[in-house]
Amino acid sequence: RNHAEQIALNNLLLGEISEIQREALLIREIPGRLLESMSKCNDIYKDALSVLQDFAADDKFSTAKVLSCASEIGTCLFSTLESHFSMAMDDHRTSTENRSSVREQCNIICERLNGTVTSLVLSDAQILKDDGCRYKGCTLGGEIACWKEKLDNEVNEIKEKYLSLEKEMNINNQLLEVSKHRYHSLEREFHNLKEERDALLQKVSSSSQRLAQVTEQKEKVLHDFNTEVQRRKDLEQEIKQFSVAFACRQRSLISFHTDFKTKVENMKAQSAVSIRK
Repeated sequence: RNHAEQIALNNLLLGEISEIQREALLIREIPGRLLESMSKCNDIYKDALSVLQDFAADDKFSTAKVLSCASEIGTCLFSTLESHFSMAMDDHRTSTENRSSVREQCNIICERLNGTVTSLVLSDAQILKDDGCRYKGCTLGGEIACWKEKLDNEVNEIKEKYLSLEKEMNINNQLLEVSKHRYHSLEREFHNLKEERDALLQKVSSSSQRLAQVTEQKEKVLHDFNTEVQRRKDLEQEIKQFSVAFACRQRSLISFHTDFKTKVENMKAQSAVSIRK
């Protein structure tokens, strides 16, 4: 009964271990899927900026420069995110140092974008002041401010998306660690149960050997007992035969003694008669 319970428990543990392995495999695939999504977003971002740069090719130098700076910053940011996901996919975890490095790069990119836009605004304002084109300067400054606001919004959206992805990755990594811990715990319990099962099988084997020896000894004793019983029966039969033969011999001796005595008496009687005559 204990052996059957151990087998059932081992099968249950094997099923749970297989389920945890499937969950761990799915969790490990998450960074790869995030990396694939990030690559697609990067391609779309590059295509969109390429179209904008084509439209702005004949526009003012400041607009083209803003688009070029935005393209460079976006490419750098996506490359940073892709490298971050690649490290997470290779190591199956994201260290604090890597997260701090990515945050620092995001801050540097934001500062660089703000500095570029500010320098462009000041440069355009100075040029327009020298040329005396106040109305056009205001229009261009408003356009640059609009571009700055849009780029700031895009950067903020990218940062929010990155933080959301990072938070999701941290949760997935925590789930992965919990699954690993549970898997190792079940694996240790499985090995312990396996050792107990092997010990029980060894005990059962030893008990079976002892039972076989006892059974063999019992059969030998039973055979010896049957042999002795048969010898006793044979001896009793021989004793009976000897008793019958002895009784017959004794009766023969008694009969012979009686006949001999009768003959002696007859001879004595005849001798006495002869002497009288």
